[in-house]
Amino acid sequence: MLGLLVASAWLATPLSAAALSIEETVLRAKPAVVLITAEVRAEVTMNCGRGPITVSPAPFVETGTGWFVDGRGYVITNAHVVDPVHRLPPWVTHELKKKAIDEACVMPQLKARGVMRGQRPDLEDELRRQASSVALANAKLDVQRQITVLMSSGAKLKAEVKKFSPPPSVDSSGKPAADYGRDLALLRVPDGVYPAIGLSKRDPRIGDPVHILGFPGVVLSHELLNQSATLDASLTNGTVSGMKMDAIGQDLVQTDAPAAHGNSGGPAITDDATLVGVMQFVSLSASGAIVQGYNFLIPVKDVAKFLQGTEVTKPGESKFNPLWESGLELLKAERYRMAAAKI
Repeated sequence: MLGLLVASAWLATPLSAAALSIEETVLRAKPAVVLITAEVRAEVTMNCGRGPITVSPAPFVETGTGWFVDGRGYVITNAHVVDPVHRLPPWVTHELKKKAIDEACVMPQLKARGVMRGQRPDLEDELRRQASSVALANAKLDVQRQITVLMSSGAKLKAEVKKFSPPPSVDSSGKPAADYGRDLALLRVPDGVYPAIGLSKRDPRIGDPVHILGFPGVVLSHELLNQSATLDASLTNGTVSGMKMDAIGQDLVQTDAPAAHGNSGGPAITDDATLVGVMQFVSLSASGAIVQGYNFLIPVKDVAKFLQGTEVTKPGESKFNPLWESGLELLKAERYRMAAAKI
């Protein structure tokens, strides 16, 4: 009797509730993962000592990862990914001014002396110092800022920040700054039907599987890969390896799943394709190299808390997801024509 009951319960279990392979888990979540670009452009007017000149230096560009938390068009990422555009911190404008000094002051002087860039580093440094003392303080910027979300379909969407909790920062004494926050940002893209990743119903435990999806810079800039790398999120696997706290006592989930610069803001999912955390920061050696095996996630409970008071009241809800999952089930059953129609 017990055996019949167990068998009947198993047969009655919906296919979607059955255990997923890693491939199925990842394929369910992948469409919702996006590449985020924060770009700050500027026209810089400065005087190098021979009258005002206006130049347009190379823009400041920050890339990271995000993911749709709501199928209507809401995306979550790290605050530090979009901070250069959202708050335009002084260090960003300073970087643009330094680039402008090279373009407006240093390069013309080198050209006038018949020297190519890189031939005389000592001369370049001296010209840069002289120009900085004259032009840096009085430089004026006309700034244009933009956040772009690139989907795996190739669709490129403009985004605006709807909610922002500042990234970690320290003051000059090395103590946590007053605005040290949860390092999360909620973005809004134009209305549409988008994939979405839901939130896990329980807190992660040591040993739980972790799959990090994202766009690490080492992949995006790899000389042997083509541009499709910007559409297809990379996957790394590991487990929950510890529970820690940040400098102001906020909870963190430690994982040995590898990550790199560019993974910031990416979703860490578990074996049911739901979110267990958001990739926040890696560990660095004294030389600045990434030390793998010691990476840290913002836990899912803090993502849920961050969403309180926003229009995202049902995280993971999406009209896209049921059709996509049906397509994957048909693909698994090798019913390719029907799978293609769904997908």
